Amino acid sequence: MKAKDLLAQRNLSLEFNNCPGYLTILPVPWGQMLEQHEVLAIPASIFGSSRDDICVLSTLNV
Repeated sequence: MKAKDLLAQRNLSLEFNNCPGYLTILPVPWGQMLEQHEVLAIPASIFGSSRDDICVLSTLNV
């Protein structure tokens, strides 16, 4: 299943077609993505951000 379809099933919409690169930001904490939606996201702190209210997702199709 593609990521956008999985997120849509969980009522999380994300427009992957407008992503300029391989990663995009979602306004949800990474822990919430994992616990509530079973989606593994990257904490923004990995990229040096102090924000804990956003996470980073890969937009690559597998």
